Amino acid sequence: MIYYGRECQIYGNQDADVYIFCFFHDCTSIVESFTRDYCLIAPVIKDWNDELSPWAADGFGGKGKELEKWILSTMTSSHHYIIDVLLGITCALLGILFFEKGLMKIPGFIKFFNRYQHYIEA
Repeated sequence: MIYYGRECQIYGNQDADVYIFCFFHDCTSIVESFTRDYCLIAPVIKDWNDELSPWAADGFGGKGKELEKWILSTMTSSHHYIIDVLLGITCALLGILFFEKGLMKIPGFIKFFNRYQHYIEA
């Protein structure tokens, strides 16, 4: 089905309050887990390196911004769920940055982290 000018697989109710974007090849396991009214939109990705990479590089097309613009263009003011996803990604990236650039610079934390890593590997 063509959805906002892009080939997609649509699952559920297109008038639902919950919109979810899925970028996996097979979304059936996700669909089977839902218990409330939803609309799952799975854009067809023909070349993952080309369509999902945020910048052009050797072997990567850098069309990720186009996909982001498409996602944002599909949302209306009553469907703010994409904001939740973007804020979640931002929070995860900030956590990684805090861990790598902050905590991993503290000698006591590095010692604790290494001891814990050896403990869980044993």
